[in-house]
Amino acid sequence: MKKIGIIGSTGYIGRQTLDVVERNKDYFELIFISCHKNIELIKKQKTVHNPKYIVATGIKKNYRDNNLYFGWDSIKSIIESQHLDLLVVAASGIDCIYTILYALENKINIATANKETIVLAGNIIMELANINNINIIPIDSEHSGVFQCLQGNKKEHIRDIIITASGGPFLDKKRDELKDITLKDALKHPVWPMGNSITIDSATMMNKALELIELHYLFNMPADQLSTIIHPQAIIHSFVNFIDGSTIAQLSVPDMRIPITYALTYPNRIVADYTLLDLANVGNLTFIKPNYKRFPLLAKVKDIIKSSFNSYTVALLTANELAVNAFLNEKIPFLAIEYIIEKTLDTIKPLKLKSIDDILSFRNYIKIKINNKIEEYNK
Repeated sequence: MKKIGIIGSTGYIGRQTLDVVERNKDYFELIFISCHKNIELIKKQKTVHNPKYIVATGIKKNYRDNNLYFGWDSIKSIIESQHLDLLVVAASGIDCIYTILYALENKINIATANKETIVLAGNIIMELANINNINIIPIDSEHSGVFQCLQGNKKEHIRDIIITASGGPFLDKKRDELKDITLKDALKHPVWPMGNSITIDSATMMNKALELIELHYLFNMPADQLSTIIHPQAIIHSFVNFIDGSTIAQLSVPDMRIPITYALTYPNRIVADYTLLDLANVGNLTFIKPNYKRFPLLAKVKDIIKSSFNSYTVALLTANELAVNAFLNEKIPFLAIEYIIEKTLDTIKPLKLKSIDDILSFRNYIKIKINNKIEEYNK
C-alpha cells in the first residue's frame, strides 16, 4: 500500500483526492490530512476516511487537541516519523512552500496542484527534486496530460507543447463588452467547477499565463516551445508535438479525479469507475487560436519566461492574486485586474531571486506597491 498525506483536504482538489482514496482503499494508506482552519469539515473527513492524523496548519497552538494537530511543524513531524511515499499538495497559496521543500529534502515524491509554489520557486523546487531523484507529478489536468504524453519519450525529440483552455465564460464576447462584466458573470465557468479565484483567472486567461510558467519549470522547456489553444469542450487537455511530425495528446472527460488518480498511482494505472470518454457522444472537438489583443497578458508571459528574471514571475503572480481578490470584493472592475498587473510589471526590476527567503521578501515588498495601485485606481 502507498502511504500518502494530503495538504488541503478540505478544498475542492483535496475533496476529490479523498474520493479517489476512498474508492481505492486497497491501494492507499491515508497517513494524514490537513486543512487551513476548517476544523469542522476536517473532523468530519476524519470520521469518514480515518487518517492517522489531522492537522490545522493555519492555527498556531503548541499542543494537541482531541487528535487534532496544529501548524506546519506538525506536518513536518508526521513526514519525518511516518515514512510517506507520496505527499499530495491539494492546497492553493504559498504557505506550504517550506513543507514541500522539507518533503523533497526527505526524498518524498510530490503530487501537486499548487500553482503558486511552482510559479514562485519552480527553479528551486525542480533542482532539489532532480538532485534527490524525486518525482514532481502534476495534478492539474493540462500538466498531467503533458506528463503522460512524455512517458517513454526523450526531451530532445519534443518540437513543442500545447495546453488547452476552455476559453472561460467570455469566449464569445468582444473586448468592449468586458468593461461591464459583473462578479456574478465572471464566476460562471462553463466547464469546470472551481474555486472563485481560479474561476476569475479562467475568465481573464491568467490561469493559462501562469500554467505556461509552470510548464517551463516542470518540464524545463523554453518559452518558444510552449503555447496554449482554446478548446471549449475541454476533452483534450494537452498535446505534445514531436520532431518527426507525430503528435500525442491526452484526452479525458473533464473530471479532476482522473489526473488525481494518475498522480496517486504513478507509475502504475488502476481501474477507475468514473465516466468514460465517448467521442461519438461528444461529437465535435473545436479549437480556436487565442486572441492576444483581447488577452494581452497571455502574450506577455512568454517574454517574462524568456527574461529568466524570476522577479517578474513573482510580480505577475502576486499582482494577479491581489487584483483578483479586489475584484471578488467588488473594489475594482473586471478589466482593472489586467491594468493592475500590467502597471505592476512596468515597475519591476529584473532580479534573479536565489532563495525562498529572497522570493518571499520580494513578494512582501511589492505587495505594498500593488495594494497602493489598487487604491489609486478607484480615486
